[in-house]
Amino acid sequence: LGVLRKNAGHLSIPLLVCEARHDRLSDNVRNRALLASALGERCRWATFDAEHFLLAEPCRDEVLNTLVAWVSEQEAQW
Repeated sequence: LGVLRKNAGHLSIPLLVCEARHDRLSDNVRNRALLASALGERCRWATFDAEHFLLAEPCRDEVLNTLVAWVSEQEAQW
């Protein structure tokens, strides 16, 4: 994980970060600060009303729809 954090700025592709609003395992504030600093506009955020495991939460369909829309948008830009 340390290597990933240290080298996040080298990522040259767009990134969609899906996060759970009530996550007690992941530090959303720290993750946002790191990725915003390293990636700037290449990073997009999607926050869901969930605890941690997004695909096992009631917002599962919203998460999947967000992923499909984002991938479709990226594909259209290529």
